[in-house]
Amino acid sequence: METKTRKHIIADKVPVIVAIILMILGIALPSVIAAPVASIFGGTDTYAGKLCNAIVAIAVSFLLMKLYVLWFRPEFQGNLGKAGFAKGMKHLIPFFAAWLIYFILSAIIEGDQFDLLNPLVWISGFGAGVTEEVAFRGLATTTLLRKFRSEKHVVLPGVLVGILFGSVHFTNITAGEDPLIVLLTVIFAIGAGILFGSIYTMCGNLWPVIIAHGVYDSVSFSIIEDASAPVEIGLFTYLQIGIMFAVGILATVVLWKKRKEASELWNRKWKTIA
Repeated sequence: METKTRKHIIADKVPVIVAIILMILGIALPSVIAAPVASIFGGTDTYAGKLCNAIVAIAVSFLLMKLYVLWFRPEFQGNLGKAGFAKGMKHLIPFFAAWLIYFILSAIIEGDQFDLLNPLVWISGFGAGVTEEVAFRGLATTTLLRKFRSEKHVVLPGVLVGILFGSVHFTNITAGEDPLIVLLTVIFAIGAGILFGSIYTMCGNLWPVIIAHGVYDSVSFSIIEDASAPVEIGLFTYLQIGIMFAVGILATVVLWKKRKEASELWNRKWKTIA
């Protein structure tokens, strides 16, 4: 028996507002739920607490994504299956290649050391990857693609949410960070955002961008640093930004060339008439 299609009047009339609300929910709820659970294990200042915090946040994010799919069922065909996974990973090859070369060079030239065998850095990295990709791509971008998935508009949702993803990092200044570092972080995150948004739009599968985001964050978290040393801005800082913007723009150009294919994909994933 076919499930009756539910009406979504608010999402139809103000999709941008709904996308922003879902994005905020996707970012805030995992943290709100994870923090008190982590406190049972000593809080986020302890190894066990950090581990627990990341695991709970991941679980809550996947639950939110599942609830989203159920809410729009049978209209939305989902984004965590096998379909599109290989395509997404293929388009991410330049991303993985560029960052592999970068981290090797940073180890040779800068002397960076990596604690890659520490489970916490991987769970924390994927904790960030899952929560942020579910919020920005899985919930926000998907909601915009429900409305703006024509060949003319299909490129916009991923790019616009990507810019929003980067801009959110301006909030780091409230933690007392150096304004220049905050600005560079925002620029870097915009590059990452348009990359992940474009890849997700092309493949319709959340797993590739979760993996890419999680691997990058995990390797970055694994770099052994002196916490008391001041943050230095140098050649490698600007190189990071350049690399992320380069792969982000490359992905967006590929999406633009494949916009007809992407539009057809999202018309299949959202079964209603665009």
